[in-house]
Amino acid sequence: MKKKKSRTKEKEARVAEIQAAAKTVFFKKGYQNTTMQKIADKAKVSHGTVYLYYKGKDDLYVALMMPSLEELGRLFSEVEEGLENGRFMGRDFIMELFRVFKTYYEYDPDGVRIYQAFQLGNFF
Repeated sequence: MKKKKSRTKEKEARVAEIQAAAKTVFFKKGYQNTTMQKIADKAKVSHGTVYLYYKGKDDLYVALMMPSLEELGRLFSEVEEGLENGRFMGRDFIMELFRVFKTYYEYDPDGVRIYQAFQLGNFF
């Protein structure tokens, strides 16, 4: 049983290393000039190891966006609930939206950058 926990931790650590390397390479080289090999080199793992966790560059890119998008969805759900309950009036609503975007950015600044680049279509 102990081995299973150890392997799970290893897998989580490896995924975190690959994602950290991918962020670095995406930010430095841009999406178009990034390859899975460059990410693997930065993460100090084999090219094949990256493919054990991600189908390709697109899959990895989306994986980098998802945590921050899930957080944004959660924050907007709170706003929606507040609107339904009549908690926001006029300026309070604007301030709540400001709080949402501030919290979203603080949650994962790199994830926000990745998502914004995706929205703009220039991928850095």
